[in-house]
Amino acid sequence: MEGLKAMSKLNILYEDNHVIVVLKEVNVPTQEDTSKDKDLLSMVKDYLKEKYQKPGNVYLGLVHRLDRPVSGILVFARTSKAASRLSEEVRTHQMEKRYLAVVHGILEQKEGTLIDFLKKGEDGTTIVSEDGKNYYLLNTKGEQVGGNYDKIFLRDGYYMTTKDKLEGIIDKNGVEILPCEYKDVYTTNFSGDVVARVTISNSEYMVYNVDTKKEIIKSTTKPDTAHEHYFITTENNKKQYYTYNGKMVLEK
Repeated sequence: MEGLKAMSKLNILYEDNHVIVVLKEVNVPTQEDTSKDKDLLSMVKDYLKEKYQKPGNVYLGLVHRLDRPVSGILVFARTSKAASRLSEEVRTHQMEKRYLAVVHGILEQKEGTLIDFLKKGEDGTTIVSEDGKNYYLLNTKGEQVGGNYDKIFLRDGYYMTTKDKLEGIIDKNGVEILPCEYKDVYTTNFSGDVVARVTISNSEYMVYNVDTKKEIIKSTTKPDTAHEHYFITTENNKKQYYTYNGKMVLEK
């Protein structure tokens, strides 16, 4: 029976009338995904149904998740009241989370930030890309969104992309805001508005509002920033200052 199979596979750390705490193994989905592989939520439901001889559907509240490739501790709620209280603790950051990583070799620094790029492996798991190519975004279901790029990194809430030494911008859904066809794209956050300075060619530049998806100015001289404005130098050596929405506010 499914319940007996689940009981033999589960590593239950704690259980009472309100919650059940289980160790999730590597490559086991927290809940059902597109692979249709057996997931931990269903396994725990089968376990409870068999152990307590419950007829019909078994209630089990999922209040937090772990990614499929990692192992760790998951707390499930056995009642709706427990689910509500646990969800509130997660929302207000009362529930403490600790993450441990296994590394190979000796790290030279005690603290720091590691930045790697991920791609989906042949077995469906997400792995670190070693070839420096074919980066793409994954949604919460582990599915690819958008196209492939030589490099992707996050800046000012958007993803900067590189392909064949040209640059662009995509959003979190993989949708291109600026196609990957510019020599240089650099973003700046002006009081919550993200604006990009774009090098089109050696003699043509553009300032682009990424949030509104509108071109602000084009220029034959490279724009620069000063006091939350963009400015360009005209042919007669005058400086024209623009706001992030394209309005010229000063020329001197």
